[in-house]
Amino acid sequence: MSPSDTTSEAASSPTRPSLVGVDTEHPSVKCDGRLVSIAIVDVLFDGHEEPIVTRKELWSYYWYYSGANGVGPLSYSAAIFQALVNAAGYDPVQGSGSNCTAPGASGQCVVLWAGTPRSVNSVVLIANGIGFAIMSLLFTTVSSLADYGSGGRWVLLIATVVCWIAQFASVVLTGPSRWGLAMAIYVISFVAYGAVYVFYVSVFPRLARHTPRARQLKTRYERGDILLEEYEREESMEVNRISYISTAYSEMGFVVVLALNLAVLLPRADDPRANTYAIVLTTGYWVLVGIWWFVFQRPRPGPSLPPGERYLAIGWKQIWLALKQFRQLPNTFIYLAAFFLLADGYNTSTSLVYLCQNDRFQFSFLQNTYLLLVQAISSAISLLSFWYIQRRWKFSTRAMFTASNVSTTLIPVWGMIGLWTSRFGFRNAWEFWAYNVVSGLFQAPYWAYSQTMMAELTPPGFDYMFFGLFGLSNRASSLIGSNVVQAIINRSGNSWTGFPFLFALCSAASLTICFCVDVKKGRRDAQAWSQKHRAYNVFEYPIPRPSPSYPFVRLRGLHPLSSTSMDTLPIEILERIYLLACTDGGYTGCSLSLTSKYIRAASRAARFNTIRLLSGSDAQLNRFTACFSTQRELAGEDGTRPKVQHLCLAAAQQAVSPPASPSGSSPSADVPTTESHKQTQRYIRDVIVLMQIAAPDVVTLCLIDPDQLNSGVLHLPTLHTAGFPSLVELAIVGKEPQLQPTSGTCDPLFPRLRTFHRVFLPRAPYDPTFRVWRERAPQLQDPRVAFLGNYYGGLADVVQKLLRDHKVQLSLTMRELVAPSSLRTTTQQRTLSAPSDPRA
Repeated sequence: MSPSDTTSEAASSPTRPSLVGVDTEHPSVKCDGRLVSIAIVDVLFDGHEEPIVTRKELWSYYWYYSGANGVGPLSYSAAIFQALVNAAGYDPVQGSGSNCTAPGASGQCVVLWAGTPRSVNSVVLIANGIGFAIMSLLFTTVSSLADYGSGGRWVLLIATVVCWIAQFASVVLTGPSRWGLAMAIYVISFVAYGAVYVFYVSVFPRLARHTPRARQLKTRYERGDILLEEYEREESMEVNRISYISTAYSEMGFVVVLALNLAVLLPRADDPRANTYAIVLTTGYWVLVGIWWFVFQRPRPGPSLPPGERYLAIGWKQIWLALKQFRQLPNTFIYLAAFFLLADGYNTSTSLVYLCQNDRFQFSFLQNTYLLLVQAISSAISLLSFWYIQRRWKFSTRAMFTASNVSTTLIPVWGMIGLWTSRFGFRNAWEFWAYNVVSGLFQAPYWAYSQTMMAELTPPGFDYMFFGLFGLSNRASSLIGSNVVQAIINRSGNSWTGFPFLFALCSAASLTICFCVDVKKGRRDAQAWSQKHRAYNVFEYPIPRPSPSYPFVRLRGLHPLSSTSMDTLPIEILERIYLLACTDGGYTGCSLSLTSKYIRAASRAARFNTIRLLSGSDAQLNRFTACFSTQRELAGEDGTRPKVQHLCLAAAQQAVSPPASPSGSSPSADVPTTESHKQTQRYIRDVIVLMQIAAPDVVTLCLIDPDQLNSGVLHLPTLHTAGFPSLVELAIVGKEPQLQPTSGTCDPLFPRLRTFHRVFLPRAPYDPTFRVWRERAPQLQDPRVAFLGNYYGGLADVVQKLLRDHKVQLSLTMRELVAPSSLRTTTQQRTLSAPSDPRA
């Protein structure tokens, strides 16, 4: 068995490397400008694939979101805090001790904050500002850290427990004198729930990648049963399914909680502590249905923290370096920026609608509960409707997200009408009921699709970091809209004058997402970015090159995994060593990739120097082509881009045989089976792609097609090539493949070819084409023709005959390329012990 055969078998095991040591199996491969294959990134840690999502795990995930619906931390806690601070305030005109709501009050209300009187609205804004500041620090510091080890799991658990404790602590808010404590509880609840939301939604992309359905799709794509477009569409549908169901459970939990709270609020409408009872009931429901996620969640740890890195610094470092690499993830960052503006417009529009509502109507706590209940029921109905439409007509995530953004844009238009008339435009009580219905019908899908879009644009393995930025852009989004709208309203004295600006803001953000975010390209960029930065030991450092002035100084910033002195050598010396070592068909290259991540990255340019694909397996060719393309994309255009300079490729054996005729005669070749046809098409694609990629750099090439008459052989197809500008020695054994020049072809096709071996096999017509080859290779000086004797038909026997026959005078480089070391040693021993008769 050749070394390449060994690596081919190793690729099937999750704990061993694929051919030449590449983690991925399907990189992005282009043929004639068309994408025919793409990397499917499975995040592997400690050599093991993530476990498949179980039914209990998935349903406990849904039920957790049913409890974490935000009613308590976002609605009730804020309402209690504002009620207590208003009750504790006084009218500055009438002096301390007065009541802000007493008859004849001036309408102003202040409270002592840090020893100075401040308006109640200012204190509420201060509380929100403190919450946003803590949340920003938390998301930027902890979110990236959660990608390492089991950090994400524990952060979600701690944030959940903190939020539960803060909510239960609301029972101590018994009067206006405790408004400071109410402010602290509100800030803690606000921050904790923000962390809960971010670290909860960060989980579902990983769940979606490892459901039984997702694994089945991945297997079908690898076998060639489905095309790339179908795979991406179905994978996106799986991500949308989990996002939709979880959001639907959140809305159903919203309905259940509000219905339960009505049982408390209706009989205790005059009890000032009814609101705290409602919070306790809401939190109790969350505990009851949410605790099971921490019981049934299966461990999915990330990689270990890189040596030398600090827990509190790596988050900021990774975010900063990700921002510097904006051009590698343009669609991801454009979406984050556009969503920041969209969420800013949406949140400010919601606040402005409630402001208009409070200017004209005084809705009680009970009436607000009714409004939220209507919105929740509408949301549940809309989620089911949107999901049915997408599943039925296979609309993309971006298309559905754009449709849900219609209401986000039209709500400011609705309010703008109120500038010109007092009959419509949030001027009537019934409009606020209608607003909650419309908001429920479109805003629940808005949240579901926004996080699904983020999931599709997030590099695998960096989920927490990018969802932390996503949560920050959502929670801290009211920076532009609220300040601008506040300035507009203060200048005009009319709350409705803020709607035109919000319409422009929401429209610009929606159009940017619709026309400037390419989800398919963004997903592929995220895959490539993830592979590139998980390939290094330290995230932020690419393969470094030493300073010319100090070529032997240890490279700063590296954290080698190996204790050998190889890690301390300059990269130029290592590249030369690797190039001289990788001459055995791929075995040494595979071994180098297992030494350490540093050596793996440093040897990328040399690991593919000599490649031998003689196993007769189309799967081996498929894996190698995928891996080689991936490494070239990771290296980019710099000097570390790998090249194949010596390539030996043999025809493959068909794994799926055509069916026999009903009479039991020879198999029918006219109507191939679906599996055999797909296998043939995949093999032809892989050969064409490999030759197009390797043609500009290959120096020595050997093509073997051992049996022209066997229908079970996948023959080498017509090679579409622009020429072989570097090829010096060529050997064709058996059937000669046809050459089809493409656009940009060099003339001649083989400008540097000097040695040409044409080896004919038995049972094949003799068809020399040297006149054609003289035109293709004007520098050809040494054409050699040979005929091999009888052989048993196997590929191994052809290789042995090729090496042992004295009529085939291969160069030393070609002999090392064709023969594995074990076969070459055996052949040399037989040659030494053979008689002197050349006919033997």
